[in-house]
Amino acid sequence: MAQLGKSPGKSLEVARERRHDLLGVLGELEQALAVPAAADPAGWIGNTEKVLLGLRDEFDVHIEVTEGPGGLYEECVEAAPRVAGQIGLLTREHRRLAASIDLGIEALQAGDADLARIDALRDQLLELMRLLIRHRQRGADLVWDAYNVDIGGE
Repeated sequence: MAQLGKSPGKSLEVARERRHDLLGVLGELEQALAVPAAADPAGWIGNTEKVLLGLRDEFDVHIEVTEGPGGLYEECVEAAPRVAGQIGLLTREHRRLAASIDLGIEALQAGDADLARIDALRDQLLELMRLLIRHRQRGADLVWDAYNVDIGGE
């Protein structure tokens, strides 16, 4: 592979740290979703809402670290302008994923303890997790394409 002219900047290390934190919250969400809701529907709703609010906070930081001034996307496109299309895709995904997180929070805050609705919401949140995991992979691909550096699975 051809060596690129620019090395990763500080934003890559910051993104790597935040990536680890986001993965931790995704693990918490998986645990919350795995709890049987039938035993305590209100408790399931409350715990899942708490975790989803934490996910929203982490995702907001992720967006700032990647899209913000001097952030990862800016550095990547400076190092490898050819990745601009990937950055556009990831930026659009940020909007959709943030909206999906917000919808989940709204549904949980409605407090509907009907088990059928909880099951449907659990399915929506599992799909959100899948999309977030795929987004993380696309971010790792972007860093590889820009720098030939593995940002890591964390």
